[in-house]
Amino acid sequence: MSLPGVAFTALAAAAARAVETSRADRLVEDPFAAAFVAAVPSPVPLPTRWPDDLGTLTDQQTLLLLGAHYVGLRTRFFDDALRDAHQVVLLAAGLDTRAFRLAWPAGATVFELDRPDVLAVKSSVLTAADARARCTRVTVATDLAGDWTAPLLAAGFDRAAPTTWIAEGLLQYLSPEAEQDLVTAVDRLSAPGSALAAERALDLGDPRHLRAGGERAGIRIDRLVHGGPRADLAGLLREHGWTARDVPVDDVAARYGRTLVHPDLVRAPHRPTQAGFTTATKG
Repeated sequence: MSLPGVAFTALAAAAARAVETSRADRLVEDPFAAAFVAAVPSPVPLPTRWPDDLGTLTDQQTLLLLGAHYVGLRTRFFDDALRDAHQVVLLAAGLDTRAFRLAWPAGATVFELDRPDVLAVKSSVLTAADARARCTRVTVATDLAGDWTAPLLAAGFDRAAPTTWIAEGLLQYLSPEAEQDLVTAVDRLSAPGSALAAERALDLGDPRHLRAGGERAGIRIDRLVHGGPRADLAGLLREHGWTARDVPVDDVAARYGRTLVHPDLVRAPHRPTQAGFTTATKG
């Protein structure tokens, strides 16, 4: 099994959740995350445990652990956004296992949208692990850069029911135009009472810095993301009649009793400005 291009980032996120799960102060517990890393070849060695000794890390290992620390915060933020949700759409679900690891209300349905190759790898690993979904789980093989709404509707999505939409680790890989199209489609399919939680795409600044960081981590992320200016996500949602607010990532870290950057890995935060999330509701 293998995951090309952007899909590899789903494997890296699974490795990060495995690292978070191994921590004594874990914010999330994903018992399936490490199985993905064991089953799928990776172009770089991905950690699956928080190391006992942080003093002997290479630059690559340090960067990957910094990413894992952030992913732990991000994962918990989106977990909490799903409390009491009855119809959920995970946009670019990747190797997400929330359908298997979270407690869901009776009758909850989770739609997982992603490319066919990603969903095939995911199914193989979860079947081997004898994983059992704790809700009604519906996979929808589609490309979010194209028309994904028709496959979602064909899979049984109820557009009359309030929906919680999750865009985690997605928008950075869409062009600004594709992001606006996504917001328009989400609004069109959303009944009153729907909610959205999204990780905002960033203007990543000088592409040379992004490339240098990617080379140090062993992942050429600069070839995958769209890092230039784009419209404000909260503003786009308000134009469609949603109530939206930005949630700074530092506020999320403080909510869970952490700093954004693990203090034992670097002395000062190194992150893009404007990092954070957007939450919105449709009245």
